[in-house]
Amino acid sequence: IWDLESKSVVDELRPEFTNVGKKSNPPEAVSLAWSADGQTLFAGYTDSICRVWTVGI
Repeated sequence: IWDLESKSVVDELRPEFTNVGKKSNPPEAVSLAWSADGQTLFAGYTDSICRVWTVGI
């Protein structure tokens, strides 16, 4: 996550995919949405799971 005003990295989000086999590809994020207060990021993945992060800016 980048802060555009300070041009610095605020947070780096790396989900862990535990059920991915050696020959299969990890799920990809296909949609992103911020909460109204800008503190929570929602990501929809190709494995039909929505992952949620709290981001402190």
